Amino acid sequence: MEKRYYIAYGSNLNVRQMIRRCPEARIIGTGTLEGWELLFKGSKTGSYLTIEQSPDGLVPVAVWEVSERDERNLDVYEGYPNFYYKKEMTIHFRGIKTGRIRKRRVFVYIMFSTSNTFCKISISVDKRITLLSKLLTVFLLTGSFSESL
Repeated sequence: MEKRYYIAYGSNLNVRQMIRRCPEARIIGTGTLEGWELLFKGSKTGSYLTIEQSPDGLVPVAVWEVSERDERNLDVYEGYPNFYYKKEMTIHFRGIKTGRIRKRRVFVYIMFSTSNTFCKISISVDKRITLLSKLLTVFLLTGSFSESL
């Protein structure tokens, strides 16, 4: 089995939920996508988080090592290929075990641009880095944002 690496920026930051969806997955690090922003886009069933390129954007992510089976489970969960598409990219991230900076080729799910944008998440870069780092840490450790609010 070839290892694949997936970056999560939404509900798949929640370790407990991710393990239920992808039992063979393991988190290997955290990082940020520079030049991307978070936003909610809508469909007939509601609004969902996605990312979009933006010169000043910064998105916190978790990096997961996934099996082929895990990737198939993610495809179903994310509505691939009808609702989200997959994009391959290279990311630098901090490893969970050693804290060293690593580089991996990863895939990410991005909603098709035909969906309506409901809300862009926009705050100053300094505040965004502080807030997102805190939220990501709490979410990874507890599986919930509620303890950080």
